[in-house]
Amino acid sequence: MGRSRRAFGSAAAWAAFGIATCLGSASIPAAEPIRVGFVSTSLASIPPVVADAKGYFREQGFDATMVPFESAQPIVVAIASGDIDFGSAGLTDAFFVLANQ
Repeated sequence: MGRSRRAFGSAAAWAAFGIATCLGSASIPAAEPIRVGFVSTSLASIPPVVADAKGYFREQGFDATMVPFESAQPIVVAIASGDIDFGSAGLTDAFFVLANQ
């Protein structure tokens, strides 16, 4: 009976080692790269800049590259052309649209 217990214990140890090896070899998925445009002189661009600084993009699985712009209009063009993936264009355009209605 002692021999079969040792054999079972040995088999269990090898099984545990095999499971641990399989689980331990699972790779962590790489962060998805995104390019975020922002107006470097605008207070409306604070949210994405703070999110990047605090690591919120990384926590959600994104590797964010912050791309500064001088004004909002080129951000919209960069999004449309695919040069950036996301952008903070500010609030000015929305206010102009509302004012003209």
